[in-house]
Amino acid sequence: MTGQFVTHSHTVSEFAVRAYGPALWPSRVSAPPGHAASHRYAPRVEIWNNPACSKCAAARATLDDAGQPYAVRDYLQQPPTAEELTDVLRRLGQEPWDITRLREPVAAELGLATAPRDDRNWWIATLVAHPALIQRPIVLLDDGHALVARDAPTLASIRDALRTPAP
Repeated sequence: MTGQFVTHSHTVSEFAVRAYGPALWPSRVSAPPGHAASHRYAPRVEIWNNPACSKCAAARATLDDAGQPYAVRDYLQQPPTAEELTDVLRRLGQEPWDITRLREPVAAELGLATAPRDDRNWWIATLVAHPALIQRPIVLLDDGHALVARDAPTLASIRDALRTPAP
């Protein structure tokens, strides 16, 4: 099948891989029920997911309900690089400490609650080394935006944005 990639039994179009980058392609692709992920259903969304997280499950359910194909990245198994995290922070319009889970045990061990907020690179390196500290779920939209999708209003805004056809 020329121009196609197979990822965990889902066919993913070359377009989708180019859009997300072959090195960054997530571990699983979801398409609307009854459809294989293909060029027609190329993901417009990537979700940084923790399979054990109820907020991630709610975000996936929102995307499923919208009939939206999406790429799933288990960021605990496939941690972001410093460059990827820097790009996501730019897209979020936030700093690394803004998306840090300060109540995690490792955060306490590292003293993050009182760590200075003046060394952005140190915070990024810390999150890359300890991806469980990254707030979840993070939803990356193909229009360049990203959202931390932890609440109903944010999920509703994602659903509404996805109802708009892709360019």
